[in-house]
Order: sequence, then structure tokens, then C-alpha cells
Amino acid sequence: MVPFASFFDFKQRLRQEYKAVGYQEDSMGEIDTRTQGPNEPLTTFIRVFRDYYVRLGDPYVTERDILRRILRNMHHEYFQALQGNGITCLYDLQMAA
Repeated sequence: MVPFASFFDFKQRLRQEYKAVGYQEDSMGEIDTRTQGPNEPLTTFIRVFRDYYVRLGDPYVTERDILRRILRNMHHEYFQALQGNGITCLYDLQMAA
């Protein structure tokens, strides 16, 4: 057995060994269908999405990918209010929220 190169490597290999069949697809399905509720604070919605992607553990997903998905799935009134604010990263979005 090859030793772990890092803690991230350990987590990835552990997930590969023990995650349920279809976990990746189920998680992506949750991400695709999860929208912001009409009374859900934007900060909560952002945190939920970050948690989804952390659990997914895909090293190829970028912050920009997460930001695009959040903007696509957020409540349309929040989206309209934030247009033109120059949001380019999750930090910018959290500060605007």
C-alpha cells in the first residue's frame, strides 16, 4: 500500500473506498435541484452550497464553478439585486449578502 501524500489524499482515498454507489451522481443531483427558499438568507444558501461541494470532494471543481452554480440557483430577487456588483468570488458574494 502506498502511503498517503497528504491529508487531502487520505480523505480522497477513504471516500473512494467507503462511499455509497451513486454517491457522486446523487450529490450532483442535489446541487442541480437545490434552490434558495424565499425566506432563506443568502449567507445560509452560500454555506449550504459550499458544504455540498466539500462533501463532493472533487478536486477539479473551482471556486468559480461554485459561484456560477450559486448565482444560477439563488432566488431571482437576490440575483437581480446583485447584478453589476462585480462579484468574482465567493468572498465578494458573502460580503454583498
